[in-house]
Amino acid sequence: MRLSKFAVLLGLALVTAVPASASVMVATFTGTVGTMTQAGAGLFASPGVSLTGDGFTAVYIFNADAIGVVTTPTSLDVRGGICCLVDPGPIVSASLTINGVTRELGHEPNEEPFDSEIRYDAGAGTVFFQAGRNDAIDSNLIFNMTGAGVPLSLSAPFTLTQDAGNSFYRWADIGTGTDRAQLIPTSLTVVRTVPEPATWAMMLTGFFGLGAVLRRRRSALA
Repeated sequence: MRLSKFAVLLGLALVTAVPASASVMVATFTGTVGTMTQAGAGLFASPGVSLTGDGFTAVYIFNADAIGVVTTPTSLDVRGGICCLVDPGPIVSASLTINGVTRELGHEPNEEPFDSEIRYDAGAGTVFFQAGRNDAIDSNLIFNMTGAGVPLSLSAPFTLTQDAGNSFYRWADIGTGTDRAQLIPTSLTVVRTVPEPATWAMMLTGFFGLGAVLRRRRSALA
């Protein structure tokens, strides 16, 4: 009986440990591509083909417990990466999908870490996300949006549906050239990550397996 209780307590402990991942947030921007000023890289379509008017989805994964957050009564700002050697960047992954093709910043075409910044201004009702580098060979993905309900916490889920402009991407490929276009976001959704169903299934399978092992041991002792 003690072993069975131990198995239950261990399972509960593992389950309650899962929400620790709640500090990881996912920001998803959707909208359309605006004016395309460079189309040499051909990363989302053939080189020279304009993406103006095509739909896009951009996804940032960031740490809600990022180091170095600067706050005021109405805003917060956190940045890091190569630009700020003291603190790591708050954004750990940034990707852009156009025409069914997904490119991940820092991996394709880049292979180096990137700078990043997140800024929430509840007073002005604006949100700013930036990942990438502004030198000659690296890429950048920047979004500005405005709307009501901007939070003062990186861990707070929220949505925006208004465009503030000045959003764009610049994707460089040393071998072929550069793609650069304005982005016109129409929605932003920021949510906490949660375990996927497959993760829960694996955990439950492990719990049941542990219980079976403990029952066999109890039987052997008896």
